[in-house]
Amino acid sequence: MSALHIPEILDEWSEYLTHERRYSRHTLDNYLRDVRQFLAFLQQHRGQETSVDALVKLELPVFRAWLVYRNKETYHFRATARAVSSVRNFFRYLAKFHDQVNPHIQKLKTPSIPEALPRALSINESKKTLDEAMTMDDEPWVNARNHCLALLLYGCGLRISEALSLTKRTVSKTHTLHIVGKGNKERQVPLLPIVRLALDDYLAQCPFPISIDDVIFKGVRGKPLRPEIFQKLLRDIRKLYQLPNTVTPHALRHSFATHLLVNHPPGMDPLRFIQQLLGHASLATTQRYTKIDSDYLLAAYQKTHPRAGG
Repeated sequence: MSALHIPEILDEWSEYLTHERRYSRHTLDNYLRDVRQFLAFLQQHRGQETSVDALVKLELPVFRAWLVYRNKETYHFRATARAVSSVRNFFRYLAKFHDQVNPHIQKLKTPSIPEALPRALSINESKKTLDEAMTMDDEPWVNARNHCLALLLYGCGLRISEALSLTKRTVSKTHTLHIVGKGNKERQVPLLPIVRLALDDYLAQCPFPISIDDVIFKGVRGKPLRPEIFQKLLRDIRKLYQLPNTVTPHALRHSFATHLLVNHPPGMDPLRFIQQLLGHASLATTQRYTKIDSDYLLAAYQKTHPRAGG
C-alpha cells in the first residue's frame, strides 16, 4: 500500500464521492479543499511529505494541533466542523477500500457549533423579491428563468442546488417534483399551480434546446446556470430596493417553511409536513422554525396591532 501515492487516492476518493455517493460539485470541492489543507498542515507540522503510512500512524495530539492551527488562522467554526467531517470521510475511505485504519481519527471531536436560526423574510419582502426577479434583465426569457427559479425556492422550499439540478424529465409531471437532496435523500414536493405556470412559461421562452435528461436552467450561453448568477441577482435586488441582507437563495427556502408554519391549515401537523417538504433527515432541524415562528409572530403583532406601541 505504501507504493500508492496520496494524490492517486485523492483522485479515487473524488470519483467515489461523485459517482457512488452522488455528492454535489460544491460539496466535493469543499471536501477536497479541506483534505488538501489538512495534508498541507501535516507537511508543515512534521517537516516532511506525508505518506499513507504516516496518515495511518497519526495520533490524536496531531489532529488536535490541526484544530488549534485552524483556530489561530481564524477559520470560521462552521468551516472547521465541515473540515473535520471531510477528513473523517477521507480516512473512512482509506479504511474501507485500502484497509488502512487510523483508530484515532474517530476520537477527534467535532467543534461545537452555536445554533444559528434561519433568517426568514417577511411576506412583503418575499413578494417584492419575486416581483423584481421578473424585471431585472433586458432579456424576457432570462426574467422568466429568474422568476421561475425564485418561485421554486419560495414556493416549493427547494435548495438552490436542487432547483438547478432539475431536468426536463423531473419537471414533466403536472403536480409533483421528485427531488434527490442532501445525502441522496429522496422526496416528493407538491407543485403549486403558480409554479407550474412559471415553469411552463420559462420552458416556452428558453432559446436553447433542452433534452429530456438535460438540466432546464440555462445561462445566457446555453450552459447550465451557475448558482452565483442567481446569488448576484438577489444582491442586485437588495441594493436597488434597499432590502435586508437576509435576501439570499437559502432565505427564500427558509421563508417558505416559516410562512407555512405560521399559516398552516387547521388539523395539520406542520412540523412533520415541513420536514417532509424540506427533506430534513431529522425533525430537530425542522423544530428550529418554532423559534422563528415566535419571533415572526411577535414582529407581525407589533407592526399591526393598534395597541402594540403601548
